[in-house]
Amino acid sequence: MPGPTMPDLVVIGAGLTGLFASYLAAAKGARVTLISFGRGGLSLSHGCIDARYPTAARSIPEALPHPIALAGADALRAGCAQLNNLLSAAGVGYVGSLDDSVETLTPLGGRRPTQFAPESLVIPTQLLDGRAAIAGILGFRDFMPALATRGWQGGGTAPACLDDLPWPGAPPRRDLYATDLARRFESRQQLASLCDLWRPLVAGIDCLGIPAVLGLTDHVRVKAELESSLGLRLFEIPTLPPSVPGLRLETALRRAALAAGVTLIEGARALGRLEGNRAKRRALGVRVETAGGTRAISADKTLLASGGILNGGLHTDHAGSVIEATFGAPVAAHATRAAWVGPALSGPHEYPHFGVRVNDRMQPLDAAGELFAEDLYAAGGLLAGVDRVRTTCRQGIDLATAYRAIEVMLA
Repeated sequence: MPGPTMPDLVVIGAGLTGLFASYLAAAKGARVTLISFGRGGLSLSHGCIDARYPTAARSIPEALPHPIALAGADALRAGCAQLNNLLSAAGVGYVGSLDDSVETLTPLGGRRPTQFAPESLVIPTQLLDGRAAIAGILGFRDFMPALATRGWQGGGTAPACLDDLPWPGAPPRRDLYATDLARRFESRQQLASLCDLWRPLVAGIDCLGIPAVLGLTDHVRVKAELESSLGLRLFEIPTLPPSVPGLRLETALRRAALAAGVTLIEGARALGRLEGNRAKRRALGVRVETAGGTRAISADKTLLASGGILNGGLHTDHAGSVIEATFGAPVAAHATRAAWVGPALSGPHEYPHFGVRVNDRMQPLDAAGELFAEDLYAAGGLLAGVDRVRTTCRQGIDLATAYRAIEVMLA
């Protein structure tokens, strides 16, 4: 007996929320078009999944529910499980759980807890009780081992600080980026030469921390070969963007989404299509602005996963108005522009709390708390109610709300 007909879905935004939601929907049989004007923020992230269930959260301009509380604990748990299954199938090893935390090392020597992290980033026990060292790589400007060892907060004896380890061949003619090094590590010939060069420099060391650059798409092999050849345990320390762990996560999600049948449109700005009046609107899909002109893409349901102010999901102007960028949905925000930021550059600020209000079905609401438009949904950093940067649940919000939105959209 044939199953129910799956709807056509349009997803706006290709960050963690959009990629994950697109994959979930396509894996269930929906026809999904993912539209992204940019690349999303995963290349800027540490690649970890902060997903602690919130106990309390400050909201503005009034007490708004926390996005994870709206989506529900079950959605958070199911979303994290689905992501871990996807990453395991992609050969990207993550460790951790929602009920406990693992720790990674920051570039300044701090220990940072998170719920799920790439296996290579987790602080090994040898770092805390063995012969350990931290080293940079010659020509790579975005990591300084002296900062990590001088700021060591791990307890006990700080690891030794090695000089920057050399690279085989002539010195680079420019500063190297993390992605340059990650691609070099994947060359089998260069990797063998590098091991010969490094082996005498790391003699007597049980555990070595280096910048997170051990391969982009073949990371597991690169790390295993280095550890075997050098005879020590390696772990990675996140660096300034572009973040290789974040790019590994993005690559795994993109590949899974495309393999599931998602149609990806990049570099195109989407404008929402609505029918009806203020009393009853319905989302019809979007118009896409491309170099070849504007074309309409119809959809039974549309998911906004376009992020907040810093990601382009919200538009602001000099007069102090804030509006959702695709459909013009109302935004919970301070009306006074002077109140958007605090007195200190590092914050806290009010603007990260701004976003679209939704109900527990992830449907945007208007200022009166009524449904803004039927067949329209929102998830991730676009949602109002919490400063994601200053919480321990940033990626948890993305996963839980994306999971809940797709669950409702395909019901």
